[in-house]
Amino acid sequence: METAVLDWVAIAGYFGVTLLVCWQIFSRR
Repeated sequence: METAVLDWVAIAGYFGVTLLVCWQIFSRR
């Protein structure tokens, strides 16, 4: 089950980074 948690954390981190980049681009517009 630990691997599943790690996978979730990795997915959440990747998604968070993408969202942050999108937010910064939109804010800088």
